[in-house]
Amino acid sequence: MLAGEIGALAAQLGRRASGIRSVAAADLLEDFSAVTVAEELGVSRQKIYEIARGGLRGPHLATVPWRSP
Repeated sequence: MLAGEIGALAAQLGRRASGIRSVAAADLLEDFSAVTVAEELGVSRQKIYEIARGGLRGPHLATVPWRSP
């Protein structure tokens, strides 16, 4: 049961990290070209668009442990 809970937590944290990466890529695309962002991150231009398109789902940033309700 403990391993299952740890696996669920790891999956949730992975989804959060993916969403944050997506938001960061979208913000970078507002200020820089896709080619510039792709070169800095070492990925293709198409991959940058794919990452930025993902978005952040759910109220993740509103439910972080360091914010009081």
